[in-house]
Amino acid sequence: MSIKRECLSSNAEWRQKRKAFGDHAFVGSGIRRDAPLSENERRLIKEIAELRKANEILKDALGFSPKTGNGKAGAAV
Repeated sequence: MSIKRECLSSNAEWRQKRKAFGDHAFVGSGIRRDAPLSENERRLIKEIAELRKANEILKDALGFSPKTGNGKAGAAV
């Protein structure tokens, strides 16, 4: 029974915090998924995607192998 009382107490505390602080009551990781991105953040996300794509193209062109850590897997050096 003490568990139920603790839960009710916690729920009451959460409701009070939510009422007092609104959306800022429980910040979690601090990253709001519903907040709009700034122009700089959108630019960086686009740049990261382009760099990842270019990196994959370069890996394919070099025949990169994660096992050997260098290009042309299995080729004699």
